[in-house]
Amino acid sequence: AAGVAPTAYTLVPALSACAAEPLAYGWRRAHSLMAAAEPAELNVHCYSAAAHAYERCGRWQEAVGLLVEMRAREPPIVPNSHTYTAVIGSFGPSRQWQPALAVLHGMRRSGLQPDAHVVEAVLKVLGKAERWSEAATLLSTMREAYGVRPASHHLTTTLQCHAAVGRWDEGLELIDRFLPLSAKSSHVTSSRVEASQVKASRVESSRVVDRSLIL
Repeated sequence: AAGVAPTAYTLVPALSACAAEPLAYGWRRAHSLMAAAEPAELNVHCYSAAAHAYERCGRWQEAVGLLVEMRAREPPIVPNSHTYTAVIGSFGPSRQWQPALAVLHGMRRSGLQPDAHVVEAVLKVLGKAERWSEAATLLSTMREAYGVRPASHHLTTTLQCHAAVGRWDEGLELIDRFLPLSAKSSHVTSSRVEASQVKASRVESSRVVDRSLIL
């Protein structure tokens, strides 16, 4: 009704609805809602919902701006895992893999513990950017560096990145290195079969070329 000021309880569902709107309008509507809200009514859930609206549209500048605004509040509002996952995801459409890693590192420096969803979001951005080497490094170091135990979905996302650029041999090495995870995922098993078939095909093609050169 007119004259009723929005509260966090009404802002969160309204901002969440923005993520379902057409790409050209959703992020703008979310931006308008955040700008019109009383600062005292904004909490971490509001910022997370706005970040998800920006994520869907790939508006990473606006998403990062939310983190800056949260830190500038008095007292500061501490972002949670949902906020960081959405902000990192916003880098995906434009393949901004370096800022995605920077946000992950900054989260840890701020004393916040990344979780499995945050790391998965970074791996997906690396996959879209076809940065297979960086994805493999993150998978291999995530437990030591961030305290997050690799799961089968992390391995699957990393393998999809390898497959996108045809790094089948390196993908097979990862499967062997993370064998316990491989056994738990049908997606990883499929990746192993596909990689093995591609490798065998390459070997056969090489033999055909060698025989043709000899003849």
